[in-house]
Amino acid sequence: MPLDGLQVRHYLLLKLIGSGGMGEIYLARDQRLDRQVAVKVVRSDLVLENDEEQSAKFYRLFQREARTISMLDHPHILPLFDYGEVSHNEARLTYLVMPYHPEGSLDIWLRKSGKTTPFLYWLLPRSFVRLPTRYNTRMNGISFTRM
Repeated sequence: MPLDGLQVRHYLLLKLIGSGGMGEIYLARDQRLDRQVAVKVVRSDLVLENDEEQSAKFYRLFQREARTISMLDHPHILPLFDYGEVSHNEARLTYLVMPYHPEGSLDIWLRKSGKTTPFLYWLLPRSFVRLPTRYNTRMNGISFTRM
């Protein structure tokens, strides 16, 4: 369901900029702070409207995930500005608000810049694993130091 032009609290959804398994991402205008943001709207079919117990459980898990994201502080992780749930045409819309970067996702940026390597994809998911010894790896002119 296209949501372009929809007002979600103080966020005006301007246009669809991405989609994935969990939902759709919209470029939006934060009307309180007059800035562009990215709003991820969770797919409505993931929230069981007719099952209040499952819907409440989903929202509790979503809140826990939002709180967990908000506690992360790392230069390579986007901060969470806001999250919530609103009703629209008798459907519940659950959303996350993060900074908007016109470059797109890390995956898109890596592909455009030509820096995508199987090694880099191997490394990124493990970037927060702390290893007991230090070692250096050099591949494609990029040097990584692990601890």
